[in-house]
Amino acid sequence: MRSSIFLICALLLATSSVADALESRTFHFKYSATIPSVEDEKQVELWLPLPLESRDQEIEGLHIHAPVKYVIETEAKHGNRMLKVSGTGADLSGKTVQFHFQATRHAIAGEYEHNDGNDVYLAGNALVPIDGIIAERAAKSAGGVEDPWKVARALYDDVVVNLAYDKSGDGWGKGDALYACTVEKGNCTDYHSLFIGMCRSMGIPARFTIGFPLPAEEPEATIGGYHCWAEFWIDGKGWIPVDASEASKHPDQKDMLFAGLDPNRIEFTRGRDLALPGHPNLEPMNYFIYPFLLVDGKPTDGVERNFHFQETEGS
Repeated sequence: MRSSIFLICALLLATSSVADALESRTFHFKYSATIPSVEDEKQVELWLPLPLESRDQEIEGLHIHAPVKYVIETEAKHGNRMLKVSGTGADLSGKTVQFHFQATRHAIAGEYEHNDGNDVYLAGNALVPIDGIIAERAAKSAGGVEDPWKVARALYDDVVVNLAYDKSGDGWGKGDALYACTVEKGNCTDYHSLFIGMCRSMGIPARFTIGFPLPAEEPEATIGGYHCWAEFWIDGKGWIPVDASEASKHPDQKDMLFAGLDPNRIEFTRGRDLALPGHPNLEPMNYFIYPFLLVDGKPTDGVERNFHFQETEGS
């Protein structure tokens, strides 16, 4: 009984610490992509992720600037919105595609998003297996506990405490759960891939979500790269967020970042192994946050990208 009371108190303290912090941020976000030099006769497709709208973030005033006509597609499995700009090299070589919008991002503390379709988040992904050493580690971490909330907390604690946030060497950043499990280091994609794989191996739906970090103390900044986190599903509660990599870097926030998130982020896409609409024979994208360029149907590097946010007045 005393342990149950302690757990309830800890959860209340964690969620109240989120609520006592900044509750929301309203800001202007700009995403730019410049296409490299392409021969005039070649066919070009540039794909960009668009931000998700949810209870946790509101998107207003989306404006798209492109040198040719564009379409907005919806990826079927997870509902991600994707901007597609297509033309010839003569149309698009060296050109910039840009969109900007206003967003309000809310802290999450104790009330969670509900939706359907959770079975899709029980299967493994190409880099997130749910058997072998992933399942063995999850079972060991759970220690025979059956309550899904307590299991998820045990798996989170394992990942936060035992992995090191380390981007040295090769292999990090792919969201490779086996890499994270064996090497026990990596970045946010690696942390959360391991957590997701472990959850799914225990029968707990879990999903990957990716966007950008907002510097907590800065009202305006150019953002250098993405940030991702994870969510797990509990019947009767909904999707519960965790940010294991930030908790690893900031141990004082470990309790807060289980079942709660600060608003210092913007979410763009969910899921892994994303199929590009209209390209059934193309290898699925591992995850989607940066510009994706096809030249004559082949993935091509070299897109220059820029991401910038500015706090708006009154936020």
